[in-house]
Amino acid sequence: MIEQYFNLEKLLENQRKLDNKFKEKMGFDKIDSDLIKIAYLDEVGELIHELKPLWCYWKKSQKEVDKQRVLEELADCLHFALSYELNRKDSEPKLEEGSIAISREYIINMLPSITHIFYHIIYLLNSLEYTIEEFYQVYEQVLENNNTVRTQNNY
Repeated sequence: MIEQYFNLEKLLENQRKLDNKFKEKMGFDKIDSDLIKIAYLDEVGELIHELKPLWCYWKKSQKEVDKQRVLEELADCLHFALSYELNRKDSEPKLEEGSIAISREYIINMLPSITHIFYHIIYLLNSLEYTIEEFYQVYEQVLENNNTVRTQNNY
């Protein structure tokens, strides 16, 4: 069942089309993989923020977790992970092969591989008792929004 949703070839093809729309819209030939990594980290931060009621033990006035927002942020994370795989330089180390120095490069290179990202998504979905089907439906909605609204407007 997971293969039905996480068909890497299909996901990468969808992302390639989306990346091409953004490249055309923005007028550039390629997407800098370092910028994609930063965008991925930003989306992970947004996902963590959406999950704040689950980990913010010191604050009583937390709103409930918004399942739709969590799934949307998770879909955004997947988009940037896929975009990285498509735009990574051949000479660039894989995400799990980072340097040890505490620097911007270290933080960027600590990101997991695409395979690990799929495992993280599935683990998070299971932990939150969300289904893969629910996530994939939201992923497709986010993809459609990215392909239309975000590539056509001044997003």
